[in-house]
Amino acid sequence: MPEILDQLSQMRGKLPYKLTNDYLFHAVFQTNKRVLKELLAAILHLDSSHIRELEVLNPILLGETINEKTCILDLFLLMNDNTRINIEMQVASTDYYMDRALLYACRAYDNLERGEEYQQLKPIVHISLLANTPRNGEKKFYSENRLCDTRDGKIYTRNFGIIIVQLKENENAEKPEIDSGLDKWGAAFPGRHLGGAAGDDQGE
Repeated sequence: MPEILDQLSQMRGKLPYKLTNDYLFHAVFQTNKRVLKELLAAILHLDSSHIRELEVLNPILLGETINEKTCILDLFLLMNDNTRINIEMQVASTDYYMDRALLYACRAYDNLERGEEYQQLKPIVHISLLANTPRNGEKKFYSENRLCDTRDGKIYTRNFGIIIVQLKENENAEKPEIDSGLDKWGAAFPGRHLGGAAGDDQGE
């Protein structure tokens, strides 16, 4: 992880696309499992060694140009042959990302084949990476959402979760996200210098 962030920090010049471009996001992380593992470990607050296997369930055929994309570009993964993970890069500013994330998570959790038992359901974690702060102005960098009892806060199940990361709010990262290095990823995606100010964009 440190060497990857160091390489990113040394990059200079204007890029025609940022990692927040959905096609580039899918292309980069589909073809580099090591970087994908480090990103996922930072989001889930895991040591990357705990991610033993990582399978991209929806690989795309990479065209010669970025304009040849013709498919859904969310990244759908299977981690350690058990947990399904859907990573969505959301570029447009919207107040409805929570409903969108819930719909995507529910679709992914409905993963039983005919004849399988309920205990064979694979846990699902939906991750929304928001490139822009929603119009409602919420400034939180990271939130992990689970089903729970509204009276005592007891978690109903840990097999279903939604994680929201607002990339431009990385300066509001709390200690767990700083310790995992996720705040540095938050700076790298929009193209800012690592540890730089919000206006240090390197290109659109």
